[in-house]
Amino acid sequence: MPAPEDFKAKLLEKTRLASDTQRTHTAQRTQPNHHYSATIIGDQQILSSDSAKDFSNNMSHQIREWILEGPGKFHVSEIDKEFDLRTRREKNLRSRVVCDLQLNNNIERNTSKKGYYEVIDTTLEKINFKNKEEQPYSLWLPFDLHRMVKIFPKNIIVIAGEPNAGKTALLLNIVRNNMAGKEIVYFSSEMGESEFHERLSKFEGMDMDDWDFEPYERSEAFHHVLRPDGFNIIDFLEVHEDFYAVGGRLREIHDKLKNGIAIVAVQKNPGCRAGLGGGRGMEKPRLYISLSENGSRGGICEVVKAKSYLGPNPNGKQLEFSIKDGWQILSNTVWHYPDRTDRNNKHQY
Repeated sequence: MPAPEDFKAKLLEKTRLASDTQRTHTAQRTQPNHHYSATIIGDQQILSSDSAKDFSNNMSHQIREWILEGPGKFHVSEIDKEFDLRTRREKNLRSRVVCDLQLNNNIERNTSKKGYYEVIDTTLEKINFKNKEEQPYSLWLPFDLHRMVKIFPKNIIVIAGEPNAGKTALLLNIVRNNMAGKEIVYFSSEMGESEFHERLSKFEGMDMDDWDFEPYERSEAFHHVLRPDGFNIIDFLEVHEDFYAVGGRLREIHDKLKNGIAIVAVQKNPGCRAGLGGGRGMEKPRLYISLSENGSRGGICEVVKAKSYLGPNPNGKQLEFSIKDGWQILSNTVWHYPDRTDRNNKHQY
């Protein structure tokens, strides 16, 4: 949306005082269907009653449009900054617009965070379950996970891993084994050109020209840039505070997907099964795996959540693995259910 016109500033610009002594001037500015008249006394601006009414109506309309067509979630201070609202009268005008929209069920107030509102979106997309038999999304996943679970279009896979547990190595292997016939987009919040080159050059049997995917630097707002029908990889979803917001970020990604999928890496604290965001981060993913370090033995991969699976239920199964030369994934055990007592002693949410 174009930035709103700052009517006050333009009026003042046309009626600037020639000196600090008190003088009275009248300035006029014409807009389509609007005529504003202001009187300047000293350094104060006074709009005529008709101009003030037109100004208020026009500004109310622009604030309303900004809210309904804008970011979806907002804080009232963003409106003040966008429209340069400084005086009590101007902020009262903004409050009236917000109140009217709330009374008309256009927006709702965030009851846990003062000053925050969200636009109410009642748009519904009907699920045509009778006439469409959805086919699973064909892909390769490490540790033969693609033989254990079903992934469908619009699904999210989360890989939650401790620092240096192998998240990026797994993601690059996923790229390598899914490039044929797929539009893979890789969003990295950590690696630049040099590090990408170094990591990819370690893969045996692969020249740089063999890599057929699109890597980009990105650290936030992934739902604005992901490919709705593509194969999206996010390495990784950064959240530095309000970790509960991870669930909301994943929902934004899910809502933008159509026939594509997203594989999202998140950080995980040592000793925890779930990554940052805890249970909130498990709501949207259809497959959620956890990577933990296992000392000199390498790492442990656990299926924390699998909604659609092939054969026996894999939820809670673990597998020990190691990564050789920074890229080669080696399974050191088969998938198995660990001893419950041992797992409870080592992990917590």
